[in-house]
Amino acid sequence: MLPRANTVQSYYTQSTFKSRFLICVQGIWTGMIAGIVLQTIILVVITAITDWESEAALAEGRVKKWGGSSGRH
Repeated sequence: MLPRANTVQSYYTQSTFKSRFLICVQGIWTGMIAGIVLQTIILVVITAITDWESEAALAEGRVKKWGGSSGRH
């Protein structure tokens, strides 16, 4: 039979490992969620401040330059 000190030490080691693992997993998930939120905010801002009429005119000019159709009939 194991002495009591080894059992307590084993319990402490297991609980420390479990808590560190959970903190690591929580840290990974928190970081991933924060990154997704930041990326979404940046994309919304870029989409909101873009002049889409100007972009469409540039794209239409490029299509016409290369001999394509603008899609308007």
